[in-house]
Amino acid sequence: MKYEQFLLTPLYVLWPTLLFILVISTIASLVSRLVSRIGINGQTALITAFTCLGGILGVIAGASRTPSIGVILPALLTIITILLGYWSGKEGLSEWRPIIPYCIIVLMLSAFYGLFAGATIRMENEQYEKAYEKRMLLYKEVELPLLKAKKLFEIENQKVNEKAKGNNKSDIPNTSIQSGQD
Repeated sequence: MKYEQFLLTPLYVLWPTLLFILVISTIASLVSRLVSRIGINGQTALITAFTCLGGILGVIAGASRTPSIGVILPALLTIITILLGYWSGKEGLSEWRPIIPYCIIVLMLSAFYGLFAGATIRMENEQYEKAYEKRMLLYKEVELPLLKAKKLFEIENQKVNEKAKGNNKSDIPNTSIQSGQD
């Protein structure tokens, strides 16, 4: 894999993730408004916020090299539990209760999709690192010794040529012009 391809990985993974978040948020908002007849100001923003939260957590967990599912999954469940408990117990927020299932659904769907998107990023990164290590090994074990041998040969050849030039000067008879008195 080329470095340029590696740099384009976030573009090919994150844009579809953002598009997925947008589509899921829109569908959940439309379903909550049209099918369930819930018409609360700000419900689309709340659903979108939960979708973004799930998508971001999913991508981070999927791209991580450490087994972070043991941390992310309990954190998601804790967030859901706290919000459900708060919204269920607070009388002033009783109008938001019908939206909570939609928020949880989009949170889970986007987290699930984000896990796959993050795993794709991790896989591309690992492939790039393997190719880079292979290239470095080839350079270190094959190309570098060849370059060294070539350079040593050139230096040795240059020394031989200089020595040959030095010997040729002393072997050449003196051909200076002498006077005509012999």
